[in-house]
Amino acid sequence: MLWLNEHFGELKTADGKPFMDTNVYQQNKVKVAGVVTLYKRNAATFGDDIQKLNTNRHTIGEATASPEYTLMEKQRIKTFGRDVFDQLRAVPW
Repeated sequence: MLWLNEHFGELKTADGKPFMDTNVYQQNKVKVAGVVTLYKRNAATFGDDIQKLNTNRHTIGEATASPEYTLMEKQRIKTFGRDVFDQLRAVPW
């Protein structure tokens, strides 16, 4: 499984080539079951919510059931989780 994290921006080489187009990925992609991309989102909203989730060591389910999170925080955490799990479900295990 390959996890691509866009937290610091798109994953590109110095000459602008996307990671998935690099020789190293192309030569090894048969060894990769699937790819999940953690898309860059608004750091002031999604970023803070995911940081809170991680700091509190909560699962997505725990966070959405907890009174420690506002309605909007819960919604953004659900959106993040749905995005990741949709990508995982698409992997041909």
